Amino acid sequence: VVVENVLRLDLLPNQLKTALSVQMPLRAHVLTRQDLQVASGLCGLSSLRGAGEKRSKDHVEKEERSTENGETRRETGREDGVKDAREDASALLTPYAVVVDVAHNETAIERFLQFLEHHYFGIPVRVVVSLTKERSVSVLQPLMNYLSFPRNNRLARLHFVEANHERRKTAVSVLEELETDNRVTSELRTAILAGLEEQFRVLSETRAQTDEKEQRASEEETESLIHVPDNIRRYTHLLQSCTAGHLPEVLRFAYRQATAEQSVLVACGSFYMMKEVIETLGFLHGPVDEIDVNERCVTPVAVETGSEKAPL
Repeated sequence: VVVENVLRLDLLPNQLKTALSVQMPLRAHVLTRQDLQVASGLCGLSSLRGAGEKRSKDHVEKEERSTENGETRRETGREDGVKDAREDASALLTPYAVVVDVAHNETAIERFLQFLEHHYFGIPVRVVVSLTKERSVSVLQPLMNYLSFPRNNRLARLHFVEANHERRKTAVSVLEELETDNRVTSELRTAILAGLEEQFRVLSETRAQTDEKEQRASEEETESLIHVPDNIRRYTHLLQSCTAGHLPEVLRFAYRQATAEQSVLVACGSFYMMKEVIETLGFLHGPVDEIDVNERCVTPVAVETGSEKAPL
């Protein structure tokens, strides 16, 4: 006799539809073409008509000059690697792809990188990452092992930024580990500092267009609220673009950069960054569970057994 272990749920049609529509955890979540159009609008990108025409002008002229029989020919197809969404001239420019993953340790990051290798082999990758305070910066080493080689560097940039959550790993602790933790390789240290410098420079230029007094007040507030140890004091300026609250700004900047260079934009490293990522890029419009999945359990209430009934 064969006994099948089958879980049977008697659900009404509307209940079944709701159950099947529950979003899976954010593991290797690739934004759809429609998601990318929404995200591009939120990140302030222009349409293909206008920005794209200027960018492709040189490519068309080059083909015209290379025609052997003297006849000119016009570019009618799309550039290599550009997705079907761009065939519509009114479509917004987008990165090559955007992938979100809750990879938070070395094993999970390696598994995610294997996914990228399989689906986006040879494509440059730009990463926005946050960590929880329990993690060492060294968990990001697989990014270097998979993407960064002397003759084939696919890591366009690595951007660290704090998630706006009490269990986040702070930028100060990251900078301290870069100076003191011997598990952090020189390649990883260089990559993180380069990403921090780039986002600081670009975001500072953007803020310079705002009120100068407001910008100075923000810088002074940052310095007063954050205690910076002496051994990383030379990096104090970087804290103006990677502390809690800066993630949306950094992500929008990275999205625009990934669009310009046609790289894959990756957001990963911590579950706690995902609320900001989802809101900034505007995807996953369904119900969102507000419960902290890593929340510590409260002390259970003892339930009396025996002749006495537990209170209701």
